Amino acid sequence: MDQQPQRILVFGLTSNPGGIETFFYNLWKMSNPKLVVFDFVCLWPTMAYADEFKRSGSKIYMVPKKSEDPFGHIRALWHIFRAHPEYRVAYFNIMTAAESFSMIVPALLNRRIIAHSHNAGTDNLAQHRHFQPLLNHVVSTRLSCSPAASEFMYGQRYADAAHAIPNAIDLHTYTFHPEIRHSVRQSLGIPDDATVLINVGRLTRQKNPLRLVAIFHAFAMRHPESYLISVGDGDMRTEFTQAVQRSGLAEHIKILGTRHDIPQLLTAADCFVLPSLYEGLVIVGIESQAASLPIVSSDEIPHDFALTPLASFCSLASSDDAWVDAIDAALAQPRHDYSAQLRSAGYDVNVPSSQITTLLRFLQRQASGSAQHN
Repeated sequence: MDQQPQRILVFGLTSNPGGIETFFYNLWKMSNPKLVVFDFVCLWPTMAYADEFKRSGSKIYMVPKKSEDPFGHIRALWHIFRAHPEYRVAYFNIMTAAESFSMIVPALLNRRIIAHSHNAGTDNLAQHRHFQPLLNHVVSTRLSCSPAASEFMYGQRYADAAHAIPNAIDLHTYTFHPEIRHSVRQSLGIPDDATVLINVGRLTRQKNPLRLVAIFHAFAMRHPESYLISVGDGDMRTEFTQAVQRSGLAEHIKILGTRHDIPQLLTAADCFVLPSLYEGLVIVGIESQAASLPIVSSDEIPHDFALTPLASFCSLASSDDAWVDAIDAALAQPRHDYSAQLRSAGYDVNVPSSQITTLLRFLQRQASGSAQHN
């Protein structure tokens, strides 16, 4: 009789194919479905990469959001874990310690809890600090995307015990191709000789989308034949669209919403602009460098992702014109292939010795019950 694969229940993926979703999609692609299967709890009507996951045998459970129906949320999780004792491991990809509220159920049922921090800041710091003791009490294993994300999520006392795992990507898919650049620009109605800025991220306060519009407005005043591509969706979509309309540059700002062709869009652009208020590890920063695309980022963001000369920083306290100066300096760089540097730093999922491969082996051991609690 064939041995059944170990199943792990994963939390934290949304409908937007952002950093967490991309990380887990790459982890899933590397996994052997005969050994381990990832099932998912989702708080959204849809989930990024759901079709791909389902084709490999994954189950997706839609449950109420804890912010809208906390008792319904807990009841749904209780039903899932009681009905499925095969879930020995619950893997939480989290942005704040407040997400430990969902960990109460697996903790009460004596399941192993893995927390993976993907952020280094929050809009509600008081709430985060309130839940931090609960988080550190219930978790079995602490992971993070960067040292800064470890310290933010778990606090100084536990940060050293967290394992920082680079959000590796498939570098090959981001290789710059001039013919793809031309094709994407043509599909978007952007001339080949135009200067194109891009931002990929959720339209939320954290990503600072209104400042992005202001920066592009200043850039367009200096470079009239320029365009901005915005990729992503979120609760500030309406506010962002209104700001675009007020800017008078609506014809030069392409609001694309959720997309799955990020490598191709990065190839079509000339510079990535990221004025975020905070981040964990900027996976789009890694993707940008993999696409040979310069990136100008807020200096509030941990500099861990700056692995090549393509990455530069500008203060949020600086003027919009100062951001334009930084973008101009970035644009002066030749579009050089830095994949070797990214690979040697551990950001290629195709390298067998990468930490993401080690993580897969660890998860399989945890699910089989052979590993002990940390």
